[in-house]
Amino acid sequence: VSLVIDGQERLCLAQISNTLLKSFSYNEIHNRRVALGITCVQCTPVQLEILRRAGAMPISSRRCGMITKREAERLCKSFLGEHKPPKLPENFAFDVVHECAWGSRGSFIPARYNSSRAKCIKCGYCSMYFSP
Repeated sequence: VSLVIDGQERLCLAQISNTLLKSFSYNEIHNRRVALGITCVQCTPVQLEILRRAGAMPISSRRCGMITKREAERLCKSFLGEHKPPKLPENFAFDVVHECAWGSRGSFIPARYNSSRAKCIKCGYCSMYFSP
């Protein structure tokens, strides 16, 4: 079920989650939505009633998040599409400016990045690794 809100076709995120993405948890869907930069707009009480009557939302629901049709397609494709992220060469790096006691030039090495504390910036002066 979709509604046109402010000139954009929007879909009920809960309905998408309960049908197309039912094999994924709420947290997985929420985290992916945030990672993709998809904003969720809460519908008005009148819009919620329309969604209830159309069967998109249970009668007991008190609110409903709406995303654009394009965002819904992106979200679903990110879970259901057969896509493989591009592989970077093992030695891929790019120059960055960093702060340490010896200098400010270094290289960011994506292959070493697995958390915000990962030591993935190699100082160009002392060759030590630092985290972002």
